[in-house]
Amino acid sequence: MKKLLCIMIAMVMCLGLLAGCDGTTTPVDPNAPVGGNTNEGGNPEIGTMFEIALTAPFTGFDPLRTNDSASTYVNAQIYETLYRINPVTGEYDPLLAAELPEFSEDGMTVTVKLREGVKWVDMNGNIKGDVTAHDWAVALEWVMNFYKNDSSHTSQPIEMIAGAKEYYEYTKGLTQEEAYALDASEGSVFMEMVGIECPDDLTLVYTCPTEKPYFPSFPAWAGLYPMPQAMVDELGVDGVKSMDNTNYWYNGCYTMTE
Repeated sequence: MKKLLCIMIAMVMCLGLLAGCDGTTTPVDPNAPVGGNTNEGGNPEIGTMFEIALTAPFTGFDPLRTNDSASTYVNAQIYETLYRINPVTGEYDPLLAAELPEFSEDGMTVTVKLREGVKWVDMNGNIKGDVTAHDWAVALEWVMNFYKNDSSHTSQPIEMIAGAKEYYEYTKGLTQEEAYALDASEGSVFMEMVGIECPDDLTLVYTCPTEKPYFPSFPAWAGLYPMPQAMVDELGVDGVKSMDNTNYWYNGCYTMTE
């Protein structure tokens, strides 16, 4: 079902308009109102608008890099990650994941199955590509690359994922040009060093340094949003760092059109 939803965000330094994309991602509870006018099922009507007032300036579109409260809140409306904390039950609900993760017997290997059919779209809702497991590998490489992500959001992967700390230290010893050239392709230094695998397009496998029974809290965190390699190729590393609403690829319920 196609949706065109809008959110108007008023803030100190930025006035943005969020417009709904193609509806490939839907709220976990379809009866929970999210603002604006709703239909009989409790879902926002096509073309509705509602306001969200923030008390701080919005500073950036890259959820892997920004960590201020205003940007985190806005980015949560336009990007989705694997899980979210249900505000009613306090439990973890799958978003881009198809189900809760499966743990190995020793608790150190975590397998996540992804929802099928989720798309990346541009600000106008035009499909750019499929959301696949490899997008999380690309994103993790970006976060743990000293030169690409300016050491933002590194603490949790260092604790949660085997080899993440070693890869971060490895990139610190490179030149910027060398680090920019790194990626998460098959056989890359990153894939050899870090405990993440993508057996197929809909399966993610993480290896933890120790047992992590609270692992679902990690993919619910902003620093583990996915990032498509095709977008990086299109914009370049510096282009991703300076991207705005007009050139980023979205995977959530909304896009920002102004």
